[in-house]
Amino acid sequence: TGIALVSWRVAPCRCGVFRHFMAICSNAAIDATPCSGYASGVNRQGEASAEVGLEMREPKMTSFAIVTLGHVRIDDDRIRRWSSNLFRISSTSTCRSMPDGKGGWQEFVDEDLHFVKAVPGADVTVAITEYSLEDNFYIRRLASGVIVMSLYEVADALGSHNIPNELFVIRNLYEIYLLLHLYGKIAPTSEWMPDIIHDETRGCLFDMNGIKSDVVVSTSRPSICDKYMAK
Repeated sequence: TGIALVSWRVAPCRCGVFRHFMAICSNAAIDATPCSGYASGVNRQGEASAEVGLEMREPKMTSFAIVTLGHVRIDDDRIRRWSSNLFRISSTSTCRSMPDGKGGWQEFVDEDLHFVKAVPGADVTVAITEYSLEDNFYIRRLASGVIVMSLYEVADALGSHNIPNELFVIRNLYEIYLLLHLYGKIAPTSEWMPDIIHDETRGCLFDMNGIKSDVVVSTSRPSICDKYMAK
């Protein structure tokens, strides 16, 4: 059974990015057992409001290269088959030989991750690891369009709600896409925190999710905060 990330709320925005979110509701390509919190259908009210007052500029299709670091509980094929009008998965690969992290056992700090290189031809390279990351973040933005995503503690939280790890990855690809097109850059986490990220957990793509289990909310029923609809 194909399941979609649905209930994405769409409203007018100057950049014209959010209105394209409705496309994902009918373009899911991940096969999985539906879990509680998933539903079918499209928010027609949101779809209609998205057409009001928009700048009619089509967002650029972004290409993501996915690199798994060692053993990762991810099915590359399920991610590669995801269909979106906003981005495409240009390649998937695996790095099987990794250096030990300096931060501790199975932990990477940013300086440990210099071995992760940007994949030629991709706009953004996303590496996925089971190791914990610096400051216990589940995403760290590095230089030159390279982002590292961690399943540490997250995979267990998702599993307890029967949510596939692949949907967590897809959820984050949409967040990365928006940051790239709203700010025009992917600066390192150590240097820049987007002002659109908020501490409170609202089920929004821009939740900080300081308590990692909270990411379940914005993975099962992702949304965009009303506060940021005009971004």
